[in-house]
Amino acid sequence: MMTYRTAVHIGLVSGLVLVLSGCVGVATHETQSKVVRSDRRTAIGVVQGVTPGCRDIISTYPDTLDYPGHGQVSFEWKEARVKMVKEGPLQGCAGKVAGVAFVYYRPDPGFVGEDLVTFRTGSTITRVDIKVVK
Repeated sequence: MMTYRTAVHIGLVSGLVLVLSGCVGVATHETQSKVVRSDRRTAIGVVQGVTPGCRDIISTYPDTLDYPGHGQVSFEWKEARVKMVKEGPLQGCAGKVAGVAFVYYRPDPGFVGEDLVTFRTGSTITRVDIKVVK
């Protein structure tokens, strides 16, 4: 037989699980492939800091989840004007200044082959497969 106290505990635990489940967002995964030269630093991605509807211009800085094994990854934050967007959630942002994080990769000296880097921005996890050529 369930007592009132047991029912309250079950209710509290259920409510806590429901609240905590709302804190865990669903991550979006993206995979990109880039070919870079072995002797130079190359931009391999761009992360925009514009929210849908252009209500807020935000500063979003990527977190590196997996560092490259044969090179270095770096991020440079710059302010840039949003280009013309004809459709989608960024429509109407044209001409406004937004934060953009450029993702750069520099292979180790003399390295030629395959490498990868994975970074997260908000709920988006991006894996970049990198092919380093001479």
